[in-house]
Formats: sequence, C-alpha cells, structure tokens
Amino acid sequence: MMSEQTKASVPLTITPEATEFLRQHQAEEAFRTICEWVRECFPELVRLHARLENDWDEPGIQYVVLDTTLPNDYPYDRLHEQKTQLYQRRRELMSAATRELICHEFQRVRE
Repeated sequence: MMSEQTKASVPLTITPEATEFLRQHQAEEAFRTICEWVRECFPELVRLHARLENDWDEPGIQYVVLDTTLPNDYPYDRLHEQKTQLYQRRRELMSAATRELICHEFQRVRE
C-alpha cells in the first residue's frame, strides 16, 4: 500500500487510478524514490500531486504525471538547475522502462 505522504512535510496526493497503475507495473518503490528525489531537489516545494494521464499521440499508452508546484516567485535559473539535477538522477539510477512510466510537470502557485 502506498503511503499518502512521502518523507517530507508536504503531503503527496495521488489519484486512485495512478496508485493502481503503479501497482500493476510494480513501480511503487521507484515512484516513492522519485518523490524523495523531488523533495531533495526542490526543498521549496508547495504541492506534490500524482495523476494518471493518457498519451495524446499514442492511444493506449498511459503514464503517471507528478505535478510539482513551487512558489509563484520561484527563480527560473534555480528551477532549471534543480530540474537538471533531478533528470540526471533519473537517467543514472532508473531504467528507461521505469522512467517512461512517470513524468514531471512543474508549475508555480497561482495567485
């Protein structure tokens, strides 16, 4: 069973469909690891939400989107640097098959 909260203070919200998808693909542990990396790379994180998405270009292809919300005034340079660090970890430490199951979207808090 996946926890509703990863190790930091901002709770992870996840749709039941995303939870089931990760379970079916035996990717729950990889997902928890990615959530930890996001928290480490983005300590100013405001919100973390996971949802299942259908690929627009390839019917039948699905993946989990990890929506990462940051403060409204988050500096672009820092965002770029931290995204690079996160993606480098993913490349070095996760299989390509696992990386295809989980993607990221970054946004700022809307006022």
